[in-house]
Amino acid sequence: MTYEEGEVFALSHGASVELVHSGSGTKNHKHRFHVVLDGHIVGVLTGFPRKFQDEKQAQFQLDNFLFYTQDWTKCLSRIIEGLGATVESVSEIHLAHDSVSNQSVIEFIENWHFSRAKHHEALGRSGTKRGKFHLHFDSHDHSVKAFDWGSKKSDKRLTCYDKTAYLQDHESKVYISDFHGINGIQGTLEDPVIRVELKLKKKALDKIKDLDWQRFEDPAYLSSIYQFHLKNWFEFVPVTGDKQRSRRERFSLLDFSGFGLCTLDRDRSRPKEHLYADRLTIKSLYRWYYLTQIVDL
Repeated sequence: MTYEEGEVFALSHGASVELVHSGSGTKNHKHRFHVVLDGHIVGVLTGFPRKFQDEKQAQFQLDNFLFYTQDWTKCLSRIIEGLGATVESVSEIHLAHDSVSNQSVIEFIENWHFSRAKHHEALGRSGTKRGKFHLHFDSHDHSVKAFDWGSKKSDKRLTCYDKTAYLQDHESKVYISDFHGINGIQGTLEDPVIRVELKLKKKALDKIKDLDWQRFEDPAYLSSIYQFHLKNWFEFVPVTGDKQRSRRERFSLLDFSGFGLCTLDRDRSRPKEHLYADRLTIKSLYRWYYLTQIVDL
């Protein structure tokens, strides 16, 4: 099937939704379309998978500005209805925690890193493995201005950075500044708003049983998802004489207690992953293989 760039398709399922072909597709899909709702571009739809037989399968990404508007999930429902589609899964979400007080998160990570974890020990592998923890330094005073926890290829990654400075460099994103103002989040260059952003891919989201995208505007639900994925991954315990970390009191750098958290169940129907253990086993087998070769010689 061929399309001309700029070709418009009015959908029979909903007169208010249109698709506008926007040229070549992506690595995984043959075609790319702008999704237009009530005359405004609200997202991008990529369709006709290159490697799968089901041509009805498509991926939709909502434009960033809509997440800063009220009732954006209702807007998404209208789009889905207009496309005549159903949601099979959520492939990726980014959860943002914006606050001036988050400067303390950067300060803690800076002290933790340069003290070589003398006072606190990180739980999980991201804080200890090379390639899974990065600091970004200020070019003037060489202080830590941002950090990444988890690698880009991981199923989840946390990024902490100065959002006030970012918005000054990206004037087109005034809708974020407006959102901060409406919600009483005020930052300056001297006392900036710090964003702690958790990026979750499908593999991480699948660990939550009965994930409900229609509740993605509920602060309590989003905070619960955030806390669910920080547990045992971005948490710390004090360094004491007790070698058992499970007996030491753990703590998180972010406090969600004011959001009225709800209980999320882990989806245990999915098979446990043994990739890390398999790597160790293969490494061990390799080692024994070469030792055997040396002995035979």
